[in-house]
This record gives sequence, structure tokens and C-alpha cells, in this order.
Amino acid sequence: VNGSGVAEARTVPSIRNIFVVLDVKGEGPLHDPKVRQALNYAVDKKSIIEHVLGGNGVPVGCPLNPYIFGYDEKLCEPFPYDPAKAKQLLAEAGYPDGFSFTMGSPSGRYLNDRQVAEAIVGQLAKVGVKVDLRVQEWSSYVGQILERKIPTDAWLIGWGNAQFDADNTLFTLLYGGTVEGGPPQTRFSYWADPAFDKAVLEAQSVVDQAKRQALYKKALERVRAGAPWIFLHQQKDIYGVNKRVKWQPRPDELIWAFDAEIVK
Repeated sequence: VNGSGVAEARTVPSIRNIFVVLDVKGEGPLHDPKVRQALNYAVDKKSIIEHVLGGNGVPVGCPLNPYIFGYDEKLCEPFPYDPAKAKQLLAEAGYPDGFSFTMGSPSGRYLNDRQVAEAIVGQLAKVGVKVDLRVQEWSSYVGQILERKIPTDAWLIGWGNAQFDADNTLFTLLYGGTVEGGPPQTRFSYWADPAFDKAVLEAQSVVDQAKRQALYKKALERVRAGAPWIFLHQQKDIYGVNKRVKWQPRPDELIWAFDAEIVK
């Protein structure tokens, strides 16, 4: 596109984060937060962004990104790539020789999603964790997730947030329904942490933004400690745009014709 002479590729960091959900509710290795932290240390996000995504991503260390109210820079710092630390945590959890699990991925829904999943499989193998990757086309894949019938222990997925507020992500994807008198577990959550649930529910009924920020900080502290996902990257969206069009892409993936202008 850039070599065409008439158009150019314009990019913007998206509101959408890409991550791997871990089914942590059952028994086995993924039930242990040390194991889940180990998986985060074992994945080289910067390498994936550089070599698989062509630089079109930003590493993340929590479910949120800087666009979203409730984001905390310290608590959302990406887990560094540290295979030695990963092996240490696996040994402490009782898996010095690693373990095996199954992971799902769509093909063609997100930027190089299958290739990202394949890279994760290769990196986890270096710390002794063997992953059976099962790739599906998007419609059947997302249908299984929505019906809570996904047949794997983990799955790669993305989440946007057009509300730009932490509740849309934290409550929808991670609330486990542990608060007495509160709503039941959400469709997408495979994690249950009472302190997290309490903070997220309280934030829904608080108007004061400083208090809401403090509650989301408590929630993110629990997420950081529990590591219910393998946190990957904030996606960059790429648009091919004719050079005659004066327009910049938005992070929420909407294309407003009102924002565009033809330059003569």
C-alpha cells in the first residue's frame, strides 16, 4: 500500500487487547496462580509483536490499556520475558518437568492470530510446557465460547471496549459471582476471586471517579496476583487510505465519514 504512490497505511493502537483465557476453575496445573504467572513470564510478547505482527502491537500486562478509565500503569506493566523465572515458578508449584494442556485459537479473526498462537506454543515448550493447539474458524470458535462449550483448557481471544471504562472489561470478562446477593458469574469468566468481585461491583455504584479509580486499582491488584490470563498485546489497527483523504483512524475501530475530508 505504501509503495502504491496513491495510498498509505495508517495505524493506531486499538482499544482491543489480545490475550489467552485460562480455565482456572478446575483442578490441575492451571488452577495454581504460580503456574499461570509462569506462563506469563514464558511468553516473549515483544518478540511476537516484532516478528509475527510486524511491530503492530503494544505489550500489555493486564486486561486494560491506557485508553480505558481504571488503567493503572504500574499494575498493567507487561510481565517481562524471563524463562528462568518461569521454570522457577513451575518448580515451586510442583511441575519441575512442566505439564501439558490444550489451547484454542481462531484463524483470521485477529491480526495473524493463528501465527501468534503458534509462537506461544513454541515459547512455552522452552520451559517444558507442552501445548496441543487446536485452530478453528471464527464462527464455530466464538459460538463454543459463548455457550461455554469450548473444548480446550485455554483459548486466544480479543476484547474491545467502546465504553472506554474498566467495568466493560473487568465485570464482563472476569467477574466470578462470588459476592453474596450479587449477580451470577458472567458468561465469559472462568475465574473467581471474592476481593476482585467485591471491588468491581462496588465500582458500578460509585459516582466519584477518584473512588472508582481506587476500586479498580484493588481489582487489578487481584488480577496481577491471580494471572487468570496470559496477557499478550494491545492490537494496532491498520487502514489503507488514499492520500487524497484527510482522515486519521480511531482506536475504537469505528469509521466516521464525518471525520473524513477529500483534499484536492
